[in-house]
Amino acid sequence: MLIHQWRAIRPPDDPLVTSQMLIAAAALRIGEVEMATKAFNPTMTRQFETAARLDSSLHGILDHAPFAPRRRDAVLVWPLEVPMMDPSVHRLFRGRAGAS
Repeated sequence: MLIHQWRAIRPPDDPLVTSQMLIAAAALRIGEVEMATKAFNPTMTRQFETAARLDSSLHGILDHAPFAPRRRDAVLVWPLEVPMMDPSVHRLFRGRAGAS
C-alpha cells in the first residue's frame, strides 16, 4: 500500500526514487529512524547525500549518521528549466552559487 501512496505523490519518471529511498521513507513514516538510515547501502551513501536533502520525506534521517549534519556544506545549483523544489530544501545547503 505504501508504494501505491508513494506513486500517487511522485511522478513515475522521477529519477530520484530508488528502492533504498522507498524503504527509508517507509521506515520514517512508521517512526523507525534507525532502520531508515540502514536502508542505504553504506558503499553508496555518498550518492544519496544530496538526494536525501532534496526529498522532504527523507529529512528525518538528516540528523543521524551517515547523513548528519543536517546542513550540507555544499552549494545547491538548481536549473531554471525544472520546477522549483520545496522551500524547506534551501536551508539544508550552505548557500547559492554566486551568492556573496
